[in-house]
Amino acid sequence: MKRESIYLDTSVISALYDDRVKERQEETKRFFKETILRYDIYVSNLTVSELDQTIDPVKKKEFKDFVKKFNLLKQNKEAESLAKDYIDKKVLSKSSYEDALHIAIASINNINYLVSWNFTDIVKVKTKRMVNFVNSMDGVKTLEIISPPEL
Repeated sequence: MKRESIYLDTSVISALYDDRVKERQEETKRFFKETILRYDIYVSNLTVSELDQTIDPVKKKEFKDFVKKFNLLKQNKEAESLAKDYIDKKVLSKSSYEDALHIAIASINNINYLVSWNFTDIVKVKTKRMVNFVNSMDGVKTLEIISPPEL
């Protein structure tokens, strides 16, 4: 039986190393220690690129080493088109294009769950509903958008 899949956006990986919010960091550590073992895990070249913008060279190396163990999805024209559709249909604002692109990459690749700590733009009821509405209209599989504790 095929395992379900998870797409990790940048916020989940960075939370593992961010000690400013201890509770979120501890929940993220638990997530990586226990939960993800039951799933096929994916990140994208967008995730890697965002992590590569980390200024601290030690953290940047930790991020790069950490994501190497996950399957890598490539950003492509189909995902870019779907992300633009999310923006055009006001699922997300133009300033949240990268968030739209994370969602589109996961959707286009038939990922079961997009996991994020981004409650401002991604993990919210409006976004979840509208993403799946647009996906259905575009003939793309629906996507479950959740935070780490929800899985």
